[in-house]
Amino acid sequence: MLPGTEGGLPEGCASDSYAGEIVPLDMHVMLDRSGSMGSSAVDGGTPSWTQVTSAITEFMALPGTSALGMGLAFFPIEPSIPAPVQCQAPADCLPYSDMCFMGKCMENQFEDDSCLAQDYRNPAVPINLLPGVATAVNQAMANTDPGGMTPMAPALWGALDYASEWSKSWPDHVTLVVLATDGYPTHCKPGEIEDVAAIAEGGFTNFGIKTFVIGIGTELTNLNLIAQKGGTDAAIMVDTGNAGAEFLAALNQIRGSVGCTYKLPVPDEGSPDPNKVNVAFTPEGGAQEVFPKVASEDKCEGEKGWYYDDPVTPNQIILCPASCDQVQQVKGVVDVVIGCVSVVK
Repeated sequence: MLPGTEGGLPEGCASDSYAGEIVPLDMHVMLDRSGSMGSSAVDGGTPSWTQVTSAITEFMALPGTSALGMGLAFFPIEPSIPAPVQCQAPADCLPYSDMCFMGKCMENQFEDDSCLAQDYRNPAVPINLLPGVATAVNQAMANTDPGGMTPMAPALWGALDYASEWSKSWPDHVTLVVLATDGYPTHCKPGEIEDVAAIAEGGFTNFGIKTFVIGIGTELTNLNLIAQKGGTDAAIMVDTGNAGAEFLAALNQIRGSVGCTYKLPVPDEGSPDPNKVNVAFTPEGGAQEVFPKVASEDKCEGEKGWYYDDPVTPNQIILCPASCDQVQQVKGVVDVVIGCVSVVK
């Protein structure tokens, strides 16, 4: 709050105010439906599948998700092309197996679970805006049961392919992939954690698509590598005993980390001076509050504020988590004010 201004801008400061225009967020969820998701979290408990799908339903109904884009896909799914059976060399058995013995592909007992990335490019529910798309997402989850293995590598590859194509059509949106799983990759070749992480890295470095990972089970620490390579630091771990509430919190955490990104307005006379930009929030029926500018995300330190996506050539304004929580939970108006020296932390 600025001294003597009750949280507003300094008196006599010549400025232009623009309604905060949020950068649209599109979230594509690749959801594990392997057999383990259908087992009870604890003896007599509620299966992770039931808790997680209920959390997704609850998330889509939150007021703050209005106008959020959301898509959904599952893994495993049935292959569009039958898995190879006969072979002359190990390569003939890929991507289901890397063993060929006496003309037969070995270790290929899960041929009903696709290992083809192209099969996972087609979502169960294409990205569309909430709340309208919620009906299709809920119906898709209701029509799906857990079963099968965990072909994580082709699933993530397909999800990133779909997200990258989507982002080409909507370049002014932030598009991301959420990989939600209760296990490590199984069944497909190649399919180690390092292979999945390399796929996530390719999506991030080549297309700018971040991969957020939700691990349903607190011991799945190896999933951190996928998140790190996908540009999101670490996986978010969800305790199977309380998967519903923690999965909902994870989705909100992901939305908050990228869902409070605003466009830097461009006045008619040209580019604004990045040192003369302020961000203000006026709650409904309350006084305006100016959020201070910080150098980067790590300087938020749990307090309110904002920072640029790029401090040298900024295009976007990103709210610190504390500010983001406020504007998402309290009715009000965000304004970007140009012309006054930035209030800094």
